Amino acid sequence: MSDWSEIWLVNANGSGFERITHDEQEHSAPAWSPDGRWLAFGRHGDVWLLDVGKARSMAAEPLSPVKASSVVTPTVQSVDRPRGISLPSSAGSGSVWAQATVTPTTQYRMYLPIIFKNWPPGSAQLTPTATIRVYHRLYEPKKTIEVIDFETYVKRVVPREMPASWNAEALKAQAVAARTYGWYKVLNPRSTDFDVYDDTWDQVCGPDSWRDPRSDAATDATRGQYIAYANSVIIAMYSAENGDPTKTNGNVAYLQAVNDPVSFAQTLFGHGYGMGQNGARRWADQYAWDYHKILKHYYTGVTVEHPRAASGDAAVPIGSVVEPWSKWYLNSKRALLVANASDDWAVQGVDFYATYNDGAAYANRRLGPGTKGSAGWSYLWDLSALPDQPMGASPIQVTARVSDYYGNVLSNALTVTTGLDTVVPTGTASLLSKSGVTVTLSLSASDP
Repeated sequence: MSDWSEIWLVNANGSGFERITHDEQEHSAPAWSPDGRWLAFGRHGDVWLLDVGKARSMAAEPLSPVKASSVVTPTVQSVDRPRGISLPSSAGSGSVWAQATVTPTTQYRMYLPIIFKNWPPGSAQLTPTATIRVYHRLYEPKKTIEVIDFETYVKRVVPREMPASWNAEALKAQAVAARTYGWYKVLNPRSTDFDVYDDTWDQVCGPDSWRDPRSDAATDATRGQYIAYANSVIIAMYSAENGDPTKTNGNVAYLQAVNDPVSFAQTLFGHGYGMGQNGARRWADQYAWDYHKILKHYYTGVTVEHPRAASGDAAVPIGSVVEPWSKWYLNSKRALLVANASDDWAVQGVDFYATYNDGAAYANRRLGPGTKGSAGWSYLWDLSALPDQPMGASPIQVTARVSDYYGNVLSNALTVTTGLDTVVPTGTASLLSKSGVTVTLSLSASDP
């Protein structure tokens, strides 16, 4: 491609050649938006969007003459899109009126588009299936195939797989896991005739009349959300009691064994892969974990994703601080903060905040922006200058601010409450006595 190349419009019959770019740069790979208004193209290493109608009529009515010294050269401007600016649903550009001269004596008012670089972002969000085909082996009418609206299917699964009386965050985790599992089976069906069974061979799908308002609310609160690994829907396996640690499934990278202390000494009930349903309930009840944190804990290296929107982005992003664990002490000089964040088009950025005692005052402070990784957004917090601080009336509280490209903001993603303890316990051990096969030991220890 030449360093100098322009984009022209031409009618289908070959008439009406019209040049719409006018600068000494390379313009390549043009592509129309679905509504025919915007043209995306490559320009000098960036992706640009141009409102074609305005570009075709840039020269407008003449104004009063000006001196030659007032000459302004009009150019299409490319800038990084600032946060908080609302954009049209189909593209990311704004515009400004500017005065420009095309001769030393005649001034024209011209419409100069502002093109936001790298917009729209490449979104990996997926659109859920509309329906699912369920083969009845457990519920009537047996040996039949029922085509069910997909979200209705999830509502029929959740109360059959988890008691609707459980913590709402555990129910949300169950809803997202059930939706993800069902979606995976639509993509990888049991047969050419149906996608899933209605029993524990897949996940139990009861009659519509057995739904519960509490589990319906959890499903509605997470509508369309799914678990992804490497931008693909996972097979979100789960069972009643997965113990501590859970088990590793060698077939997939995201079903790895994880330590699950709330399930310590519990008897395995199920296959042991992925989410333990009773463990999810304990994390929600005892440590106030939300469903993001529960799912990110049980499925390794995944993200909880917002479904892709059909049109413009008007939804607030979803998000949660998932590391460190809430109500567990930090005991090192650095802490890795991790947030799950997703939007129906794309997340622009995540900023981490913390309320803590810096030795002078207990206050909320911005730590800095997160770095996007394959399993979420992260920030490495240097704690070396901070005094130890207990969990109590003034604990360390970590939160996040999630923003998308259209100015929608989740201002206070789930707060993690923790403490800082870097003092090593002190203690002594001694042999008191030895008699035959009996050895008596003494241990004393203390910690602030």
